[in-house]
Amino acid sequence: MKLSNNQKAVRFFRVLLRYGAEVLIIFIGITISFLFEQWRVENQQKKELIELSESLIRDAETLKLKLAGDLKGSAEWIQDLDSIHAQRKSNRVSERHLKWLYQLISGQDLFNFDSQSPSYLSATNSGMLEKLPDSIQHHIYNLYHVELRYFQLLYDQQWQNITQFRNSTLISSEVDLYDKNAAGLQVDLKKFAQEVQKPVYGNFILEIRSLEEQVYKINEDASVALAKLITSLQAYRNALKS
Repeated sequence: MKLSNNQKAVRFFRVLLRYGAEVLIIFIGITISFLFEQWRVENQQKKELIELSESLIRDAETLKLKLAGDLKGSAEWIQDLDSIHAQRKSNRVSERHLKWLYQLISGQDLFNFDSQSPSYLSATNSGMLEKLPDSIQHHIYNLYHVELRYFQLLYDQQWQNITQFRNSTLISSEVDLYDKNAAGLQVDLKKFAQEVQKPVYGNFILEIRSLEEQVYKINEDASVALAKLITSLQAYRNALKS
């Protein structure tokens, strides 16, 4: 028995509806899977950015303590050098300052500053740093590539100046400075006091003092840049967590 046109239309509509429903279900499933995967990726990236922000904050706070300690040390250096410079004029450099100056020149008063941030280096190598907001990237670049790099250059220059003076001036007269009556190798402060009165020592003291003043100033600038970076990172981290 032949189907009427209406029956054929109904059957065709049912088939079309069934296939349409299947396609719709598949489309919805794919869409849900895509959205879920997108949510998972975004959530994972957000988690990684939070962890990165917290790591950078920890490194920055550690560096902040280093800078604070170094700032105090620079202030003490400047004060001691000013005192020695003034005392040289009256030919009465105190025993404490003579000992300190000798330790400084002979390399006993060692100093070092490491501005590297493990989190920053890791984020740079992995490409995660580029996922941070431009404003934070700017703060990071200004701190690590401008302020701290110049700070490190000044540190290295200070060390080179002291080393050069030790090699060219102190070592040549150091044998004569030892106290022959002492049990061990001990500098005779009276002889060293006479040595300090030489013009070359006056020039050295002024040179070291001038450079240390620059170290102090760039330390202050780096501390300001560091504070801005910490504030920006904390705000960004809190926004990600909210």
